[in-house]
Amino acid sequence: MGRIPIILTILLISTICYGQEQKSELMSIPFGTPFSDVAMKVKKEYGDRVILYENNIAIEEYDLKGMKVGVSLLFDNKKKFMALFYKTADRTADQYETNIKIDAYMLTGIFRNKFGQALKCKEPTINKVISEDEIYPICEWKDENLVIYTAIKVFRSKLHIVGLVGSKKMMEKFKTHLKEEKKKNK
Repeated sequence: MGRIPIILTILLISTICYGQEQKSELMSIPFGTPFSDVAMKVKKEYGDRVILYENNIAIEEYDLKGMKVGVSLLFDNKKKFMALFYKTADRTADQYETNIKIDAYMLTGIFRNKFGQALKCKEPTINKVISEDEIYPICEWKDENLVIYTAIKVFRSKLHIVGLVGSKKMMEKFKTHLKEEKKKNK
């Protein structure tokens, strides 16, 4: 048996096991919660690992069902919680066949256990991820109220597997707000 089938078998078994755990405490923070309330809650729970920024809260190292990730809690222009953004460790292109694919399968498996079967998935690839901050989707879920996806992202010349879960309505309003602000500043 080759390396990839063994890795996929291990990932499948671990994905089944992770699916039986309770949901993340972070997932229980309702979208729309004010920044100050979210900051107080995560600071209390995660202490020194929490970094407060103007429009997001970061947790440097977070255990997501056995996978170490960074988490950003994203807020809209009204400082209301609108999305969770998960990011794996820094990787380089030469780690594609090992760590990057494993990260992709693990994070996608965690999302699949939480949100069900994805609407569409593609084999993770780095051929199309060419520029900074570009996102190449791996899986996307269909949900009436949420935006849910996993993807490969380039950030600071490193590759990451990322996942996002956000309020569809709030993210659409925020996107509209950003477009309006951009028009004003022209």
